[in-house]
Amino acid sequence: MPQLIDQWGKPIQAHTHSRQLQETLQDWQPPTLSVDMEHLPERQLRNSRARDIKRSHGYAAGAEQTYVDNIVGHQFRLSAKPNYKVLGIDHKVANEWAKDVEARFTDWAEDPDAWIDAEEKRTLTMLARESVRHHAHQGEVLASVEWRKLARNNAQTAIKLIDSERLCNPYELPDSYRLRAGVELGPRGQALAYHIRSAHQSEAGLTHHAYQWKKIAKRKRWGRLQILHIFEPEQADQTRGVNVFVSSLKGLKMLEQFQDATLQNAIVNAMYAAVIESEMDSQTVLAALGGVDDGHNNAFTQYLAQVAGYHQKAKNIRFNGVKIPHLLPNEKLELKTASTNAAFSQFEDTLLRHLAASMNLSFEQLSKDYSKTNYSSARASMLESWKYFLGIREIIPARFCSQLYALWLEEMVNKGIIKLPNGSPNFYQAKSAWCRCLWIAQGQTHIDGLKEVKRIELLMKLGLLTYEKAAMMLGEDYQELFEQRLREQQEMGEFTPQAS
Repeated sequence: MPQLIDQWGKPIQAHTHSRQLQETLQDWQPPTLSVDMEHLPERQLRNSRARDIKRSHGYAAGAEQTYVDNIVGHQFRLSAKPNYKVLGIDHKVANEWAKDVEARFTDWAEDPDAWIDAEEKRTLTMLARESVRHHAHQGEVLASVEWRKLARNNAQTAIKLIDSERLCNPYELPDSYRLRAGVELGPRGQALAYHIRSAHQSEAGLTHHAYQWKKIAKRKRWGRLQILHIFEPEQADQTRGVNVFVSSLKGLKMLEQFQDATLQNAIVNAMYAAVIESEMDSQTVLAALGGVDDGHNNAFTQYLAQVAGYHQKAKNIRFNGVKIPHLLPNEKLELKTASTNAAFSQFEDTLLRHLAASMNLSFEQLSKDYSKTNYSSARASMLESWKYFLGIREIIPARFCSQLYALWLEEMVNKGIIKLPNGSPNFYQAKSAWCRCLWIAQGQTHIDGLKEVKRIELLMKLGLLTYEKAAMMLGEDYQELFEQRLREQQEMGEFTPQAS
């Protein structure tokens, strides 16, 4: 009977494929490590590589900007939603209280003088956008809660963003069971305190504060936060965050090097429009001239000088004049054209698709090239990315700003500037109920706006969508829309001419 044989002439058996697969994987034996032991030793290197690739590579910088524009956008507004059922108050009372709180908070958070920021550089929206940037290339957001001695509008709370690289073990001690990368842990793995370097380690030549650390407890005695440390844990017992670019760093660097090499090759090819080639090598020229190489190539130099003199006297070598030059014997004219790598575009697109998948972006969003897709494919890919954007919005900027809102509200209630409704529990008895809120950010991008509006209209007719949710999908506050429409209708009535 005929049989199939392998490359060694032996009959192929049923288990050959599985044995070959096992032999292929036998060298792949990654160690079993906890998430901290896997990530913390290389955390600084990974973060520095992520920042470097963002500075030097356009696709990485564009990916981070896509995160910021879709997750936060041009605004990040508070929509207070006190849990009136838990507080035991009427929903109308809660709604009026929320409107007053929203107006006061927005006035403080979006003040052009940026009193919310300890550095007086950023408004709330700018802080939210920067929190997404920190999450992208550092994997976490770190900030301290400051207290102004003198402040405008009686709001003394301020936020100081901190470079997470300054969060490290004091005097660069190695990690221990209760001290991990600057975070002091409790018996249940909760963060109790943070050791923050007074200045970045790269500024050691500028200030002695780079060799000083400050230990800050996470909370004050009554529970008020002093340090905001926000990241998305991927596994249990994780102490620090992982940046978004970790899985794509190698691909981004390889793509950058490939692009640079291709560009350099094209530049070199474009430097010479035409060259004159001679079939005579240096030894033949020397023999023809009867010269001897004395170490300085004088005979060869004289030959080249004679050739140059001939062409100078002839003045007949032209390129744009379309004249056939009269060359010396054994010389020929070769025109040069700037050649490119024919496989460059295909290789780049393939690599970009892998990078886009690792960054949770669509190929079109990463490459900014929408010429290779249709409506259905583009919409499907953007919807997949949108789910990721909504998740990160809730985990990073929304949680960060919710903590800011809770700190501000605590101060305003304790100072008596904001009054709680009569008969309701005090702030500390139901803190989460008083601080419950939503955040209005960038709406979803629509490829065909008319189709999306019809979809929203149909969902509202079926009772599956409210005006509030529909407005948030467009990045708007439904209460402001209703109030503005009412004012416009009143103004239109005032200017409508009366019939005689």
